Amino acid sequence: MSEQNPIRDLASAWMERVNARLPDRDRTRLLGYSAVVGVVGGASAVGFELAMDAVATLALGSEEPALVGVSGWRLAMPVVTALLGGALGVAATRAHKPRGIPDVIGAVRGEPVPLDARDGALSVAAALLAIGGGQSAGREGPIVMLAGSVAGALGERLALPPHAWRVLVAAGAAAGIAASFNSPLGGAFFAMEVLLGSFAVDAFAPTVVASVAGTVVGQSLLGDRLALSFPEFSLAHPRELLVYPLLGVACGLVTVALRSALRRVGQGFERLPLPEWGRPAVGGVAVASLAAVGLPHVMGNGYALLDALAAGTVELGPAFLAGILVAKLATTALAYSGRSGGGIFAPTLFLGAITGQLVGEVVGSVAPRFASSPGVLATVGMGAVAAAVAHAPVTMALMVAEMTGNYAIVLPLLVTIAIALLVSVASDRSSLYVQVLLDRGLLAKPERDHHPVDGLRVSHVTAREGWVSVGPDAEYDEMVARFLERSDDELFVVQDGRPLGVVDIQDLKHAMVDPARRPGTTARGILRSVPTVRPEETLASVMETFFRTGLEVLPVVDAGGHLIGVVSERAVVGALERTLATGTPPPAPPRTLT
Repeated sequence: MSEQNPIRDLASAWMERVNARLPDRDRTRLLGYSAVVGVVGGASAVGFELAMDAVATLALGSEEPALVGVSGWRLAMPVVTALLGGALGVAATRAHKPRGIPDVIGAVRGEPVPLDARDGALSVAAALLAIGGGQSAGREGPIVMLAGSVAGALGERLALPPHAWRVLVAAGAAAGIAASFNSPLGGAFFAMEVLLGSFAVDAFAPTVVASVAGTVVGQSLLGDRLALSFPEFSLAHPRELLVYPLLGVACGLVTVALRSALRRVGQGFERLPLPEWGRPAVGGVAVASLAAVGLPHVMGNGYALLDALAAGTVELGPAFLAGILVAKLATTALAYSGRSGGGIFAPTLFLGAITGQLVGEVVGSVAPRFASSPGVLATVGMGAVAAAVAHAPVTMALMVAEMTGNYAIVLPLLVTIAIALLVSVASDRSSLYVQVLLDRGLLAKPERDHHPVDGLRVSHVTAREGWVSVGPDAEYDEMVARFLERSDDELFVVQDGRPLGVVDIQDLKHAMVDPARRPGTTARGILRSVPTVRPEETLASVMETFFRTGLEVLPVVDAGGHLIGVVSERAVVGALERTLATGTPPPAPPRTLT
C-alpha cells in the first residue's frame, strides 16, 4: 500500500476542483492546441524564409537583388522561375490559381473556401519560385497560407467544432506572421483584425498564445532581430508633426493608385492571348527588363534596400525615388494580378517607405525645419500604405513599432494612418483582401438592399418547451435523471425563473467515474455562465454569439430576465437556410408565452 501524503492529496483535490469549475474546458484545450500550431506556424515561416533565400541565391546570385543588382545570364531567371511557378500555382492546382491571404480570410469567416492541403503546398512552391526569382511580391501571403493550412489540418484531425477550427487557423497564421516579422503583437492583431475581422474575446487568447510561440521559434532559429532598421523617431519641434497629414494624403493616393493598377492589369490579363499558367512570366519579364536597364530596386521584397536608405548608405534623389515608386507599383500589379503566388503585403510596405522617403526629401529641400529625418517619414509611410491597403490600422501601428523597435513613432504613425485610410476608403470601402472575396461572390456586401433574412428574429425560432431545467441545488442523481429524460447535452439551471447558467453532460464526468465525489455535487457548483438573448434580437447577432461562445443552445429571456425559451444554433441555421431558399421569412410566433 502506498504511503498517504496529505499535502499531495490536498493539492490533487484542489486541482480537480479548479478543473471542475473551469468555465469552459474546451477553451482551455484550444489554448494548448494554439501553442502547438504556434510552434508549427513559426517553424513554417522560418522554413519558408530560408527556402526563399536559397532560391534567390541560386537563381539571382544574392538574397537581396534589389540592393546588389542582377546581370548576365541571371537576368533570364525571373522569367524561368515565373514559368515554373505558373505551372505549379495555376496549371497544377485544382483551383487553377495560387492560394493566399484572401482564401484564409474566407475560410476563417465561414465561407465555402476549403484550405486544400495539396493546393496550399503547390501555391507555396509557386511563391518560392516567384519571390526567389525576383518578382515584386511578398512572403507574407504564402506564410499565412502555409501556417493556416497546417493549423486547419490539425483542427480537422482533432474534429474541432467549426468556431474552434476557424480560431485555430487564424492562430496558426498569426504565428507565421509573428515569426516572420519578430512581432508577437502584430501577428496576433493581424489574425484578429485582418483575418477574423473581429476582436472577439474568445479569439484573443488563442491568437496571442500562438503568436508568442511563433515568435519564440523565430527568435530561436533566426535570432532576436529587428525586421527593419529605421532611425529612432525624435521630435525636434512640434512643427515637424505638420508634415504627417501631408504624408497621410500621399500614402492614401498611393493606395488608390495601387488598387486601380491591380484592377486595370487584371482586366488586361483577361484580354491577353496568353494561357493562365504563362501570366506570371509577364511580371518576370518586367522585373528582368528593369534590372537590365539599371533599376533592380523593384525586385523581391526590397527590405535590404529600405534598410540601406534609412541608414544613409544608399542615397537616391527625389526623381529616382519617384521612378522607383512608379516601377514598383507596376511590377507589383503584374506579379499579383498575374497570379505569381506571392503576397501583396511586403510590396505595400516598400511602396509606403519609398513614399515617405520621397515626401521627406521633397519637404526637406523646400522647408528643412519641417522634415528633419526622411528616414522616419519612410517608417511612417511604410505602415500607412500597408494599413490603408489591408484596412488594418491597429495591426500596422503595433507591427511597425515592433518591427523597428521604436514605440515613440506610434504618435505620428496613427495620424498618418488615419488620413491615409480616409483617402483610401473614399475610393474603395473594402480592404484589398476582402474585395477579392467579394469579387468571387463571397462575404456580405458592405452596402446591399434589404433581404428577408434581415427581418429574422430570435422569436422566429424560440423553443417554448422541450428543454430541461433544474434548480441550483439539484444534486448529482437528479441531474443524471433529467439528462436521461431527453437526449439533450445541457441542463439549464434556473432560480426564481431566471437562468443562472447551464450544466453540460461533460461537467458531470468526474462524478461519474468517482462515486465518492457524487455526494455534494450540485448544479450550482458545476454550472457555467452563458449569455442570454432577447426575442427581438436578429439571428445574425445570435450567430455571432454562438461563434464567440462555442455553445449550441442559448437561453431566451424576457424584459425582466425570466427564462421564456431556448434557441439552438441548428434552429438558427435552418431558419436562415429556409429563408434564403424561399425568399420569405417564417411567420413570427406570439411574443408572449401563453
